[in-house]
Amino acid sequence: RAARGGAAAARRSGRCLVTTMSNVAAAEWLKLRTIPLHYILVSVGAAFVMVIVVLVAALNGDPEFFFSDDLANLVGVTSVVAALSVSGVSVLAITGEFAHNTIRPTLAAVPDRSRAFLGKGLVLAAVAAAVGAITAWVPYLVGLVIFNARGADIGISGDDGSLAILVGLPFFFVLLALFGYGLGLLLRSLPGALAIVILWPLLVEGIIASVLNVAGVDEPLQFLPYQSSFALVTADTDDFFYGRVGGGVFFGLVVLVLIAGGIAINSRRDV
Repeated sequence: RAARGGAAAARRSGRCLVTTMSNVAAAEWLKLRTIPLHYILVSVGAAFVMVIVVLVAALNGDPEFFFSDDLANLVGVTSVVAALSVSGVSVLAITGEFAHNTIRPTLAAVPDRSRAFLGKGLVLAAVAAAVGAITAWVPYLVGLVIFNARGADIGISGDDGSLAILVGLPFFFVLLALFGYGLGLLLRSLPGALAIVILWPLLVEGIIASVLNVAGVDEPLQFLPYQSSFALVTADTDDFFYGRVGGGVFFGLVVLVLIAGGIAINSRRDV
């Protein structure tokens, strides 16, 4: 009888957890989609990729020498800008709540703060994955049609890395979105978190790599999580210390540490 009672309590607890997370996700999705700036940032990033791909496909002087991996690399490299815009949305989503105190009603409704913050992170990750998939596949297919109409022979292949980029881009978007979210949780400051999101890949890791090279460290890329994740958006991964999957996992672990630290700090800090 006691065992049956324990099992029933466990089932009720599980249903309660699922219901709570579902309600949190619904509320976070509502907040995320009702802010026009989020649409603007995502649209500008995705449009940038599309415009560059269409211009290159339409103006390339030797389309017959442009191959699937070249088009995939073009989509992958330009999509970094779109992924940064999604990361910016994550920073805005969390720091805006702290700045305007809209986080208080959420935490009042969900006393377990870890569930509230996890719910927001899951919604941001889901949106980032969807945006990443659209940003990867739509420009690639449009570029494929234009190039092939001009005499190229471009397809989608798992042998040259083109398919790997198209599959890896949504994961890259998720990583950058959660990277921005983790920084926002830790700093609770829009300018500070945005500055790190932008400067980390452009400046900070470049400086670290230079210092490691001067110090005579072999393979400095093994210590650079952000640059390691670029293996997800590159056809040729020979220069990446951890490879495609390993580079993503390395950056993902760093992101998890940021989010876990942010949740731990905000679970104890007054908001």
